[in-house]
Amino acid sequence: MFSDRKNNLLHLHSISILLSFPKKAFRRLFNQLGLAGLPDVDTETLTTILLYHVIAGNVYSNDLRDGRVETLGGSDVQVDVRSSSHRIFFNNAEVITADIKASNGVIHVIDAVLVPPNEPTNPSLPSLLELVSGDSRFNQLVKCLGTAGLVDAVADGKDFTIFAPTNAVSCFQMKRTE
Repeated sequence: MFSDRKNNLLHLHSISILLSFPKKAFRRLFNQLGLAGLPDVDTETLTTILLYHVIAGNVYSNDLRDGRVETLGGSDVQVDVRSSSHRIFFNNAEVITADIKASNGVIHVIDAVLVPPNEPTNPSLPSLLELVSGDSRFNQLVKCLGTAGLVDAVADGKDFTIFAPTNAVSCFQMKRTE
């Protein structure tokens, strides 16, 4: 699938790229992903993110309508046209310069890097279970998760927020609060 998407891009004659963004947008993305910079992003993740900024056809700002548009990455991007204020958004990124013509497409400069909906927000960070298992401050928490049969629940990839007591509190000293 990865190479198919890349090949689709190479064989298009006319594209509209929503790709141009200031350097500070990349810095915000790296901070969001918890990465130091571009060398920390694997090729497939980078390709997925970049293809999320490309739609087929010459699409000028006056052609855009509210709704969802499929990108070459396969995911839809939300288009929000605010006619009264003459502003256009792709997801939460605002178009800061529209309709830059090229020989094979159009560029709309946006103020943020878009992250596809299925892309992990930080692929380089450990999972919750990896984090607490690898930190000796949480040995008691890991033991309690095992005793309660919750290790698989924490490891299954869903997003959770854990209020993690350190070893100063054992699972037998934890109190119920309401």
